[in-house]
Amino acid sequence: MTKIDFFKIILRGLGVYIIIYELLYLIPSMIQYLMLSTELGWFSFIPLGVSLLFQVVIYFVFVYKPEIIIKLFQLDKSYDEDTIIIGNFNFQGVMLFAIALISIYILLTNTPSFITELIKAFADKVGLKKTDMEVIINGASNFETPKEISYYPLIQKGIIIVCAYLLLTNAKKVTAWLERKNVTEDAK
Repeated sequence: MTKIDFFKIILRGLGVYIIIYELLYLIPSMIQYLMLSTELGWFSFIPLGVSLLFQVVIYFVFVYKPEIIIKLFQLDKSYDEDTIIIGNFNFQGVMLFAIALISIYILLTNTPSFITELIKAFADKVGLKKTDMEVIINGASNFETPKEISYYPLIQKGIIIVCAYLLLTNAKKVTAWLERKNVTEDAK
């Protein structure tokens, strides 16, 4: 494996992480921001659009044209040898590992907050107060009417968990798709 191939693999892995971050965190937070900021009108779209466009450009450069980054930062210079000997180190294995690691990280970081949001939604729906243990012990009625509940964080975390699970279970297909892109670009 050459140095350029090694850096291409690393940059493509970062590109996959960027698009996953964009789809699961950046876009939903932008939607929530737009829903809450009604006073600014169309001016609130400008910074969000520029930010989203910047992220998409970075993704395309990292995944489809990593040579630009390699040449820009001269990542292939100042090494003693032109090849890297790591043993059985192929593109498919590295990308499969990176995708699995990213999806497991997303699952581990979002599952606790999903459970917390689920418990809060349940408590809000039932209308329980803070002194519920006294209600259970004394048998008194301490329920209030249910209030308006925002399910947005619960739905957002649920969708993120489902997407991470699907990414984890379909990691081989995503890797095969990225490898096909890698072979196509190397042939050009």
